Amino acid sequence: MKWRETFASWLKPDELSGRAPNAADFDAGLAAMRAGDADAALEAFLRAEQAAAPQTEKASIGRLRVQTLLRAGRRDEAAALAPSLRALGNTGSAAAHWRSAEGQIAADHGDAAAARDQYEAAESAARTASNGALQALASAFQAEIYLSESNAGYAARLLRAALPRLAAAGDIEHGGLCTGILGLALLQAGQEGEGAALIGRALETADLIGDRLRVRRWSLALAERALAEARYYDAQTHLRRALERFDPAMPSPESITCQCDAARAALALGEHDEAIRHGEAALAGALALQQPALLAKAQTT
Repeated sequence: MKWRETFASWLKPDELSGRAPNAADFDAGLAAMRAGDADAALEAFLRAEQAAAPQTEKASIGRLRVQTLLRAGRRDEAAALAPSLRALGNTGSAAAHWRSAEGQIAADHGDAAAARDQYEAAESAARTASNGALQALASAFQAEIYLSESNAGYAARLLRAALPRLAAAGDIEHGGLCTGILGLALLQAGQEGEGAALIGRALETADLIGDRLRVRRWSLALAERALAEARYYDAQTHLRRALERFDPAMPSPESITCQCDAARAALALGEHDEAIRHGEAALAGALALQQPALLAKAQTT
């Protein structure tokens, strides 16, 4: 069986989903979150949460609501949701869910120490509850913190331990996330061939489940490597895929950098009109954000 078909066969309820009685709402929330429609996702998750009975289910869906808000850049709303999640319990899987959510909020605010503390507590709570998939997810979040601190070796160790648990749970989404982060860790450690291959797998998984944010993330990681190796056709392919998943009406530092890189790739390929188009888009976005560093980067593209 091909790798894509194997992963597709895993698209089933998993240990992290906390499947609410109203499964249709839960599934609709996941699909909308992956597609980048935060409002639709939040509405569906709220309906699913209201139909849920056990505290663990409510905590699981609450974690997804926090994740949806953070993906949409609505960090204040995510932080405001946290107290209601804490009230769902201080032990077991419920605690692991809300502590993971708190860790994501802290990480989004740039507080790596607080994020690590929450993820470690989430992993401990999940271990106590014998919830292997949730324990693995907390490990993956921890690995991202260690990776941001250039500790690729420890990040890789955490991820290699987490992946079998997620595979056993049939959790394609977080298995793909772990695979991609492991790829980044290996790139950081100098194992570029294996790292890029794993990021490619993560990209395929994200595309399979329609996760726009992660398709964008892994495409940009592969584009960065291709540009560094002067593989401009490959870089252009990855950058175009990423750009399709940005909202042109909402410029961000990431989208502006992507436009700058796309202009650079097009120029190297002799595609001057396309280079100008990307350069103008980068400049317009930088002007809208009024960030001097981005503006300088766009002006020199």
